[in-house]
Amino acid sequence: MASRQHAVAWVDRYGEAWRTQSVEAILALFTEEAVYVERPYDETGIYHGHEGIKNYWLEHIQVRERNINFQNISEDLVWDESSCTSFAKWEARFEVRQTSEKPWKPVRFLQVAKLRFAPDGRVQHFEEYWHGRSLQAAKGLRAPQARRRRCGPKRRPKVSAPFWRRLFGADLGPFEQEAMRLTLRKGTPERAALPGADALEQVPVVCNALAKLSASPKTDLVAWYRRLVTASDLAEDSDVTGAPTLRPWGAFLWEELRGALAEGLAELRAQPFALPVLGHAEPPAGQEAPSLEARAAGEPLLYKAMAKWISSARDLPLILSRGVAAVTSEPPKRPLAFLRARELHVQEGHAAHSSEEEAEKFLQQVLAVYLRLCRELLALDVYVEERVAGARVVLAKIPGGALEVAAVQHLGTTAAEDFKMRFCTADAEGAAVNRACWLSSFSATQRLIAAALLRHSDHLGAALPPRLAPLQVVIIPMTRFEDRKQEEAARRCVQQIQAWCEALAAQLSAPAAFRGEGGETDAELPAWARQGLRVQADLEDATPGKRIRRWICRGVPLLLTAQLAEGSDDRARVRMTARDMPGLDCHTAAACGGEDAVTAARAARRQLAALQRRLGTRGTE
Repeated sequence: MASRQHAVAWVDRYGEAWRTQSVEAILALFTEEAVYVERPYDETGIYHGHEGIKNYWLEHIQVRERNINFQNISEDLVWDESSCTSFAKWEARFEVRQTSEKPWKPVRFLQVAKLRFAPDGRVQHFEEYWHGRSLQAAKGLRAPQARRRRCGPKRRPKVSAPFWRRLFGADLGPFEQEAMRLTLRKGTPERAALPGADALEQVPVVCNALAKLSASPKTDLVAWYRRLVTASDLAEDSDVTGAPTLRPWGAFLWEELRGALAEGLAELRAQPFALPVLGHAEPPAGQEAPSLEARAAGEPLLYKAMAKWISSARDLPLILSRGVAAVTSEPPKRPLAFLRARELHVQEGHAAHSSEEEAEKFLQQVLAVYLRLCRELLALDVYVEERVAGARVVLAKIPGGALEVAAVQHLGTTAAEDFKMRFCTADAEGAAVNRACWLSSFSATQRLIAAALLRHSDHLGAALPPRLAPLQVVIIPMTRFEDRKQEEAARRCVQQIQAWCEALAAQLSAPAAFRGEGGETDAELPAWARQGLRVQADLEDATPGKRIRRWICRGVPLLLTAQLAEGSDDRARVRMTARDMPGLDCHTAAACGGEDAVTAARAARRQLAALQRRLGTRGTE
């Protein structure tokens, strides 16, 4: 009788027959009147009965293919009980040649096959669809990416165009943007000759007080995100294709996020663990000694260890969590830092419980940790969606859709039975019995950072939630270049305002010690805002405008610009600039005039708490 287990076993036998190139083994899998469809739209690729399948195996498989490596992806197999039909998926690697004179070429492909089973368990209709690398060229077919022959004369690009014409529409860096801005200020005569000159004022590199990104999230979201990550000093390309290098600013975001995750999971009694990265691989052809390679999945090794650690009900629940980098050998088509790459940092967890109710209750608690982290730390609008096989995923709303950022899954007792993960307990009558553990898994990825960037950032650069930002406050003294270079009195004023900025930074970096009007500590502020903040006084020898543009692009939530009050040499005037959400003017904020460092620090903490609340409620308005 055909079933899903029978279909999985049939695919395994099919792969073994293919690997050994055995005609007898392959014919035993099909009925006498079976139809084998290799290419549905080509009559020469459809084979009828045992005779047709046998000829195909002798003329194609045994002559043109060798060194077959077959892997059944059984978890993707779909079974329909009513029609005894299955859709299977597998991956194969082998060498192929078109004729005996041609050289052997290695190929690799993924294949999906439709299998219709007869009552005796054999297949009566087999139809396959494949997608391979270099398979078309190896079999003498036209590669899908091959370009057609040009019909007309070859066009050659002009090289005599002005520099700003070549920069127009390109991915401009900060220096090219500045050159473009200066050129536009001068009013280049050839500006009118540029196509779309009427819309030039809408181009992100027009003259303005702030340096904008060279792409807009409304016109090209992918190009804007790439430029955002680079311009904000979060990540950069590395020598490995599809694997970006996290700069200190971007690595801090993941470390802060992982620390918050570890703190939340520690309340659920989660313990750290580590697994070997290396595992045994199949030896190359002609060698007997096994080789080592990076392990693709760690669950089998972990479940073997957990089976040793669990002996009785006293050892349960066993909750394990770790931070690890998920690595794939295949580069993604369009790699994006924090979102889609060959190496993605994840938090991975596994748990074993004594009953289904305890496992379900634990997964609900993990979901609560993930949701609280997204809403309170990242200021994201998230929701939970049910998936197949007991999986539940956490989706964060971003422009144009939703992004999966975390997931939990109830695994049942099947894996525990396979790995003999059992515990001793007592039944209702007091007799000792052995029962299988109830397993579950949970994980969160770096996509949390990508979701926050996509949700809050704009054309000016990154916008980081105050609780997550590496620097929460930056203080910039407003000094003129002439005052820094002229007489001693002017330089003394510059030194005074810089000393005041350092005093304000010290106030903000220490826990809040101010009192309200009633003598109590200000209770309106959340706990994180009352603690010491991450703050820096920017005293670099550069114009204030350049420093402001730099920190706004990097996503600093709050900028404080300070200058001495007119007619005073010991009182500072402070202006606060909140790095607010897109659509709000982040350059107009109420000025705090004639206030000392303690009062300015109190106002800055209130501004940070208000900004965190605004970011959190933006998606629900």
